[in-house]
Amino acid sequence: MDVIPFLNEKNKEIDIDVFVNGKFNNNLNLKFDKNSEKNKRKIIFQIKNENIDKNYLNIEFKNDSPISPFDLLLSPDSRQLNFLLLNFNLFSKNI
Repeated sequence: MDVIPFLNEKNKEIDIDVFVNGKFNNNLNLKFDKNSEKNKRKIIFQIKNENIDKNYLNIEFKNDSPISPFDLLLSPDSRQLNFLLLNFNLFSKNI
């Protein structure tokens, strides 16, 4: 998936838990990098076989501590932010 994380000098790290079909799959840790502050990042993660259901696939991203630009005194925007999801692609490991 390609994302633009809400990271800056005041918000240096985001921890996101990934759940697949209601089961914990993995953790994504995004860290601030001054050189790529507002650039998109490519994240690749594998869905565990035991979390796959043949009828559906529900992927959830959870962050227990989202923060707003207002909280960081950056702007009047009070939306709790994590990352902007630009695209998401699924592919089989057998390809």
